[in-house]
Amino acid sequence: MMTTRRSMVEEQLERRRIFITKGENKNLRVIKMLVVMTLFTMLLFVLLTPGVVLRIPKNGKLVHQAIVHGLVFAVVYHFTHKVVWAYFYR
Repeated sequence: MMTTRRSMVEEQLERRRIFITKGENKNLRVIKMLVVMTLFTMLLFVLLTPGVVLRIPKNGKLVHQAIVHGLVFAVVYHFTHKVVWAYFYR
């Protein structure tokens, strides 16, 4: 059965519309994950700010406290960001 030129064009447009819609859903999901991970990082940073949850080393200089808390932040983020990503991405 031969299809007309108009029906072929309409079919192609329909395929593109479906493809674009699927792509938009994927892009929206990625944007949501980026927002979740940004909020997670912000929360972790605030909680690990010197004096909020812990103060290491006690009675130390401000520079030493900042260095230690930076390292604590890096270690905690390293071991938790993949878990958070996997939890919210599924």
